[in-house]
Amino acid sequence: MKPLFMLFFIAILSLNHLSFALPNITGSTGLVNMPTAEILNYKEYNLGIDYNLNLDDNDGSQYFYKLNVGALDNMELGFVGGTNPAEGVFLNFKWSLSSNTGRFPLKMAIGFENLTSSDESDFYIVTSKKIRSDLGIHGGFKALFNEQVEVGFMAGSDYAYSESLIFLGDLTNKGNNYYTINISGLYKLMLGESTDNIYLRGSIQNLLRSGNNSSYFNLGICYLNIL
Repeated sequence: MKPLFMLFFIAILSLNHLSFALPNITGSTGLVNMPTAEILNYKEYNLGIDYNLNLDDNDGSQYFYKLNVGALDNMELGFVGGTNPAEGVFLNFKWSLSSNTGRFPLKMAIGFENLTSSDESDFYIVTSKKIRSDLGIHGGFKALFNEQVEVGFMAGSDYAYSESLIFLGDLTNKGNNYYTINISGLYKLMLGESTDNIYLRGSIQNLLRSGNNSSYFNLGICYLNIL
């Protein structure tokens, strides 16, 4: 019985780690749109490709591709490209401010997204906390560097329903008096060792069409491995 318990415990820890180590739609390791304080370990990498179908405008659909690498201890580097940001390919950077001590440590991180973009670069600070082995909460603030600095908050949660099915949700605000609610589901493909870390993603961004902005249905695939 004890060996079975140990195997179950290891599987749960592995599931929780992988659920956080996947990229969000816009590039950084995180939930749906918001980054989290989870960071890739040294030599770990993730990549993803997403297609955003605009539910309100047939000509407004988007696609993204992104790659993140645990370049150093406590530091993650990545890039994102596609139709948005429209200026080209930009760098993302995340630095962990906390040590991963204890079973459910409180984690903090700071980061930059879309570095060198003229109107979409941002800086964020975020914290993440596991409530239990299958449930985590996240929150933080983000400053968008546009014509003027816009500061907003973000909050989200993740729930591992099973070893192969994970639900994510977040709420983001960019300081312009409207809030975006985003939800996502990740399904882990169980097709053997070679595809053990491949996930299919389905998401809805701006679920309530807040701020008269379009809603998007997202389909994507993401992958996690070690160099």
